[in-house]
Amino acid sequence: MSRGRISAAALDVTTIHAVHRPEPPERLHEDAKEIWRQAVGRLPPDWFPAETLPMLEMYCIHVVLHRRLGEMALKKGISNEDVRSITKQLAEEANLISHLATKMRLTQQSTHDRKKSKGKVKDHIPVGDDEGREGHPLD
Repeated sequence: MSRGRISAAALDVTTIHAVHRPEPPERLHEDAKEIWRQAVGRLPPDWFPAETLPMLEMYCIHVVLHRRLGEMALKKGISNEDVRSITKQLAEEANLISHLATKMRLTQQSTHDRKKSKGKVKDHIPVGDDEGREGHPLD
């Protein structure tokens, strides 16, 4: 053990721990892997700890399913009954995607900083719409 004061150079030494972004599992379809890379690439490297990776995998799969269902719904010549069924499935997928994205804090809502918020707009009247403005609180 050294004696005396610790030099400024010794105090300046910092240890850097490399954090790697998780790679998509091989079992994912290429479209889902692309969703994975987009999500992981836009956030800090340590955003997805190991315990969240199954949820990220489900998110990627369901985004791809939602897109494919959307393509099916837009095909010409499908019956109204099929359109209704696909629309219902689209809504279910959208809800699941939204839930997973919120849980992993991928959405604007879940990353919104309330301290920096300017507050809600309390009243909105379209520009040029003067009808019914009498006694308006902003006048």
